[in-house]
Amino acid sequence: MFEMNYLKSFSSHNDFDLTLFPNNLQSEVCCNTQMILHEVINCKLKGDLRNIFLVSKALSLLLCFHKSAAPNKVECSTCKFLTKPVEQVKMHKAKEIILSRLNNPPTISELSLQIGINQCYLKKGFKELFGSTVYDFIQEQRMLKAKMLLKMNTHSIAQVADAIGFSSAGNFSSAFKKHVGVFPSEMRQN
Repeated sequence: MFEMNYLKSFSSHNDFDLTLFPNNLQSEVCCNTQMILHEVINCKLKGDLRNIFLVSKALSLLLCFHKSAAPNKVECSTCKFLTKPVEQVKMHKAKEIILSRLNNPPTISELSLQIGINQCYLKKGFKELFGSTVYDFIQEQRMLKAKMLLKMNTHSIAQVADAIGFSSAGNFSSAFKKHVGVFPSEMRQN
C-alpha cells in the first residue's frame, strides 16, 4: 500500500528501522491489530474520507507491527538476565502463548513452566519488555477482543464473555465497565 520511499521517510528517526520489518513473519496477532483490521474491513466511508481513514489505519497497523516485532532495548539494571537474547525470546513466547489462549489464559506458574523460566523472572522480564504486568496485559487484550466482538454485533454479551474466558456475563460487564468506561450494552449501541 505504501511506497518504499514513503516508509523510508520515517527511517530518519532513530526509533524507526525498516530492517525490523521482515517480508514474511508469522506470529499471533494481538487484539489491537485485530480491531484495526476489523475497522478497515467494515469501513463504510467513501471517497477522500475513506482514503484518509485507510492510510491512518495502515499506519496504525505498521505501528502495531513495529511494537510487536522490534527487538526491545533492555537497559534495566534489575533485569540483567534480559540482556541475553534467549531470555527475550522466552518473554516473546510467553506473550504469544497468552495471545493464543485469551479465553483460558495460563497462570503465572503454568506460563513459567511452558517457557522454561522461573516465575519471578517471568514477571519482572514481562513487565520490563512489554511495559505491563502479565495480568494487566491479559486484561487489556481480553477487553480489546471484547470490544472487537461487540462492534461486530454478531455475538450476544454472554457469548462475548465466554469467548474471552469470563464465567458469567455479569462479571464480564463489571470488568468491561471498569476497563473501558462503559457497559458492553452501551458499547454495542454506538
